[in-house]
Amino acid sequence: VILAYDSSTVTFINGNWTDAHKVLIVNVTYSQFDQYILSGMGRYLCHIVQPSQSWWDNAYPKGETGHAMSEGEAAGYTIPNGNYWISSKLDDDYYLDVPGRTFDTTNGTNLQMYHNHSTLADYDAFTIEYLDNGFYKIVQYNTNMCVDVQDGSLTAGANVQMYTSNGTWAQQWSISKTDRGYQIQSRCSSYFMDVSNASTTDGTNVGLWKSNGNTAQFFEFVPFTYTVTFKDWDSTILKTETVTQGQSATAPANPSRTGYTFIGWDKDFSNVKSDLTVTALYEKINEPTPTPTQQPTPTTTQQPTPTPTTAPTTAPTATPTQQPIANLGDLNSDGRINTADAVLVLKEAAGIINLTTEQLKCGDCNHDNKVNTADAVLILKYAAGMITTF
Repeated sequence: VILAYDSSTVTFINGNWTDAHKVLIVNVTYSQFDQYILSGMGRYLCHIVQPSQSWWDNAYPKGETGHAMSEGEAAGYTIPNGNYWISSKLDDDYYLDVPGRTFDTTNGTNLQMYHNHSTLADYDAFTIEYLDNGFYKIVQYNTNMCVDVQDGSLTAGANVQMYTSNGTWAQQWSISKTDRGYQIQSRCSSYFMDVSNASTTDGTNVGLWKSNGNTAQFFEFVPFTYTVTFKDWDSTILKTETVTQGQSATAPANPSRTGYTFIGWDKDFSNVKSDLTVTALYEKINEPTPTPTQQPTPTTTQQPTPTPTTAPTTAPTATPTQQPIANLGDLNSDGRINTADAVLVLKEAAGIINLTTEQLKCGDCNHDNKVNTADAVLILKYAAGMITTF
């Protein structure tokens, strides 16, 4: 079988006639090849096959040079920014892997494939970041190490490694979504990330190859998940939910608390990107001051008025006037009216604390028999010098 030829030599395979279990790879000139056939050795050749150059190019493209991709050739924004593990479509449990069990920040660290057996680790995860030019940067989670084409090579078969972020095209990737999964294409050569020989053996290398439709060139991005915990005012857990990165949690039914009105939650729980604890908020219900019932005045029989005896004139008793509260606004009795007093009013209004009767009197700065956010605003204005009295 002829393997290759050029203008001066021929390379072919021949069975070893001295040992039936061996073959010879022979490289000879054309005249030697003719002599070989004419000498009678050629009778052992069953077939002489001379493949075309295009056949060799398609079968063994390593060494071919690709081209740098323009922004117009990129797939654009196809996957949300975030943290992911990247699995091969060859096997759902077969993941892109940085060797070792730590965050390795050594430039040139090789990228490989490995089975994780449902124990996904942070150091084998990647942060996907869109660059607003049609391409993505793929960074090892919690590091500055990027998925990188070794030496920025444009040739098929180039190795994929980890390298400090440097902004070069060797670290820019077009991520295309297809019905078979995602394809990851290098900007610097236009070749695709490829699991070598479509092998599912742990430690298999990852390189670049021209598109061939093989499953070895298709991947999935598995997003992080986070825990969202909903708690009541007293830390009672109302609900715990596992939420996929970028999705929203679903709140439980509105809780209740005697003497208070539920007014919402203390954190936003849409577009979740980390573990969250969300706590219920309340506002205290202020009971109206009861109006006393007026008692009827008893009817008396008028007696004849005796002639009065002149007596010394006495001064009328003065009606006492209500004295203002001396420490109005100073709820913590520290002799100052400032933001600390406003915070106490806000906590009372939210149902976080219960003020004493004396503190409630000090906190009612607008004299409406309620202690709420309006009183806190007056205290803050006083502390800022915007008003001088309540």
